Amino acid sequence: MRGQAALVHDLGGTYAVTRPVTPAAAPPANCMVSLASGHRRRIYYGVPAGTADGFGLGYEEIDQNGVPVPGTFIDIKSFDPANSIVCLQLGFGNKPVKEVWELINVSSEDHNFHIHQTKFRVLEDLSVQSTRRTFNGRANASMSLLPFPKAAVLHDNIPLPSDPSCDGSVASWRGPAPTCLAKPVVVEIAFSQIGDFVYHCHILEHEDGGMMAKMTVIGRP
Repeated sequence: MRGQAALVHDLGGTYAVTRPVTPAAAPPANCMVSLASGHRRRIYYGVPAGTADGFGLGYEEIDQNGVPVPGTFIDIKSFDPANSIVCLQLGFGNKPVKEVWELINVSSEDHNFHIHQTKFRVLEDLSVQSTRRTFNGRANASMSLLPFPKAAVLHDNIPLPSDPSCDGSVASWRGPAPTCLAKPVVVEIAFSQIGDFVYHCHILEHEDGGMMAKMTVIGRP
């Protein structure tokens, strides 16, 4: 899978389907469709409304100018296994499709992005330096901060640092009077596997608490 993941992400790379695929006739009725050119998905990590200390994810699509697409917003809520929040279709010939996602932690607690069935590259890290550390090679080596690895590295998960200015709601980040100063981590994800799978916080307590969402990838005839 590691070699396949790298191939999918290479420019012009494809994932070779080795057996016949019967694609779904159409995306589920309650699922967002594939992205238009230049559009991105935005995933919010936060607290569902009406809960004091819950966990959930929100969603919206944004256009090439960063403007939310009307009708796509889903407020932060806990996991619902009956609904796919994200839906997309593979390219012609069932070739992989690349999407850009913005990951925004609007809570005051650290979270982590993890997605099944694929890996991703970090395009922009506008938040803070990660807590990954390295020895400097000296005796009694001290530790130095490293930034998130950028596009050359395929990630399985990535930290989303918290900001004390955020209260867990989308409104605190982009409402009429925003107070949340969190900055997005922008990733490129190549999808090649057909089926239903999830993305979630990789902290077990948060995942089990509902910070997870289902997505659907369908093929083409």
